[in-house]
Amino acid sequence: VEKKEEEVAEGEEEEKERGRCRGDKGKGVGVERYKASLELMRSVYCDDKLAGMILFQERVLPDPSAAAFLYPAAAQAEAGAEGTEGEDQGEGHDLGPLLRDLADIFRDPSERGVSDWSTSDWLSTKVLGPWVAHHPRRRAAARALMGWAAQRSGTASVWMRRAGMVSFVNLV
Repeated sequence: VEKKEEEVAEGEEEEKERGRCRGDKGKGVGVERYKASLELMRSVYCDDKLAGMILFQERVLPDPSAAAFLYPAAAQAEAGAEGTEGEDQGEGHDLGPLLRDLADIFRDPSERGVSDWSTSDWLSTKVLGPWVAHHPRRRAAARALMGWAAQRSGTASVWMRRAGMVSFVNLV
């Protein structure tokens, strides 16, 4: 009987490990998927970039384990955090890492960055637009993203400014 219980316990442990590898179970899977999708979006190959965008849209955004990472201010408010330091900072306070990470990709002049309209438009419609739609603070997220369109050409690439507008095409 004890041997059978040990086999069952081992089988459950193996199943958990397989689940973590597939990304079906385990804490923090959403964050790992986010990192993987971002790494793919930084690829030099357009097919890899698109795969990263699809991974983000279909696996990261709907994953509850990624919500606290993607929307830290909302997670703090939901947890009952008492500090309101974000309120004093206006609309630009922490909306999550996505805008910072994608801004870095848009500003990257190498092949790993955004240097054509198709990559810019795919990032806009597959990643940025859905991110705004899922964001608990949609208005603040939309304003921050629209700020990309208003930037001067010296601080933002034409593709980043374009993304600030194209991201809303499917939301209108």
